[in-house]
Amino acid sequence: MSTYSKLGQVVPVLVGLAFVIAASAISAPALELPKGQPILRISGNITEVNAGDVAEFDLQMIEALGATQFTTMTPWFDEPITFEGVLIRKILKYVGAKGNKILVTALNDYSSTLPVEDFAKFDVILAYKRNGKYMNI
Repeated sequence: MSTYSKLGQVVPVLVGLAFVIAASAISAPALELPKGQPILRISGNITEVNAGDVAEFDLQMIEALGATQFTTMTPWFDEPITFEGVLIRKILKYVGAKGNKILVTALNDYSSTLPVEDFAKFDVILAYKRNGKYMNI
């Protein structure tokens, strides 16, 4: 997870990660199955699942939730960068997430526990595009 400044706020941009909602998982009706390679796995206290007790999403499923974007400066680029992705709060609502903490784990096993209330307060996105192009892993 990387953080970027947006109008004086720190805005985490998350990609290629898994969420674990604090609490135990419950059985629920199945979501649509991913048609492509799953790139997001959500487990824990959720009501919508499609792979056992987990909700898996491919890129097409994530994009279908609707995109938002913002432009910001980062320490890694000399010019402003525009990120596009889906609001994390929208994903949490879609899977019926309950709880007050989220354990976010990236592909490189970096993880952080974040309060769910941050996703309501801030426009945190799961970014999949940078400057209009899909990001690599």
